Amino acid sequence: MQEVLTQVVGLASHIWRGRWLALAIAWLVCLIGWAAVTMIPNQYESHARIYVDTENFPGALLPGGFTPTNSDARLTLLRQTLLSGANVERMVEEAGVLPEDRSQDDGDQAAALVSAIRDRTRIEVEDRNFFLIDYADRDPYRAQKVVSGLLETVANPAVGRDTEQLRETTEFLDGQIETARAQLDAAESRMTEFQELNAAHIGGSDRFYMRLQEARARVQDVRDELALATAERNELERQLTTTRQTLPVASQPGRLVGRAAELESLRERLSELQSRYTPQHPDVTSTHRAIENLEADMRNNPLPEERGASNPAYERLRLQLAQTGARVARAESSLEQAEMRAAELAAEVDVAPRAEAEYRRLASDVELAKRNYTQLTQQRDQARIAGEFGARGNRLELEIIDPPSLPEQPSSPNRLMLLAAVLVIGLGLGAAVALLIGLVNSPFDSPRSLQEAFDLRVLGSLSRLRRQSDRRSAIVRSAGFILGCGLLFLAFGILVLAERTQMVEPLRSDDTSIRQEASQA
Repeated sequence: MQEVLTQVVGLASHIWRGRWLALAIAWLVCLIGWAAVTMIPNQYESHARIYVDTENFPGALLPGGFTPTNSDARLTLLRQTLLSGANVERMVEEAGVLPEDRSQDDGDQAAALVSAIRDRTRIEVEDRNFFLIDYADRDPYRAQKVVSGLLETVANPAVGRDTEQLRETTEFLDGQIETARAQLDAAESRMTEFQELNAAHIGGSDRFYMRLQEARARVQDVRDELALATAERNELERQLTTTRQTLPVASQPGRLVGRAAELESLRERLSELQSRYTPQHPDVTSTHRAIENLEADMRNNPLPEERGASNPAYERLRLQLAQTGARVARAESSLEQAEMRAAELAAEVDVAPRAEAEYRRLASDVELAKRNYTQLTQQRDQARIAGEFGARGNRLELEIIDPPSLPEQPSSPNRLMLLAAVLVIGLGLGAAVALLIGLVNSPFDSPRSLQEAFDLRVLGSLSRLRRQSDRRSAIVRSAGFILGCGLLFLAFGILVLAERTQMVEPLRSDDTSIRQEASQA
């Protein structure tokens, strides 16, 4: 505890050495800060307390018969009605809240005032149907005019002008709906045309890759079938080379011999196939070619042994070989077609995702156009409902409980608090600077601090003998410092007194007739 107290005393001594600098900084900060505080414009807040029949709220007649039930919904509807752009603009025009010396074409000033009114107006719910309306402005009379004008504007709406605006809005929405309908039709037409041209590529990438896998599996199956038929044909050819073509004539009386029997068998086979398949069937065409080849061979190369009897085993082998050859030809044709189909699908691997993405984009365009068309249609219907409701009487039923007040005291800023804050900041900043300079210079205040700094034993210390003139000089300096501090607090007290005087006697210099005129407005 003693060590902490010693450190505190040391820090206080640093501040005391730099007290003049601290006082100068405090004066500088306070003069600047107090000047800034006094230059902050006053804000005057006008209040009004009203009763609103929210059960028959204009604007609450929405599709579905919506009626506000909770405080948030009632507050939102009242704010939308009270601070709508049309109401605020009409209030600005009729209540005379714009400066009289403005130019005739100064629309920016009016727009800025409308925006400021909407931002500064605060509406609070006190009870179920009781609301408190506040508006703050630099001019107390204008604050009262704004609140009065808003209530008057909402309580007595300009039905004729609202009807004209509603008609213009409906006509505008009709034009927008026609444009949106044309855009929707065009988007649907583009999507339908794209869907017809790319039906094979849309429907999901999984579906396309499944078809590609099926085509590749078909190629492999046909290849296996072709390999099996080729192996069977090779085996028949091998057996045919080891089998005698003819037998002795005596052993086969009354039968066709040689190639004649084969030709007869092929013709029977052709008749059977023609009765089952079309002329373009691979089996029919291959058998027909075999008959033509055999007839040509018999004409061009007659064999002596054909005069004898043919070997039935040889003939069967030849027939099986012809049938197997037809199977090989059919498998080769099927393989060619399957490979072509698989190659076509493989070439479309990159096309399918792009087509799918384009289709999704077109579908998104259609959905967006449809949503836009639906929203515009709903807005037009709501506008028509609002027009019909307004024609029956679009009047806000309200009762003013407490009329808009003429503020006599500024609601902000709180200058007393700001003046005190500036004083505290000035004193604190001056003390902090003095302390910082003292720590940088780091003088030794006691033998103990000297011993701790150099780790050497201090044998003793000598005190300065102050003369009478030194004492008088110290007293004068202390008195000057106390006087400077006193003047600082005196200036603070004068400012506080001036501020409190303004609060006690508000608007004393204002003309009473102007105040009465503003109250009547």
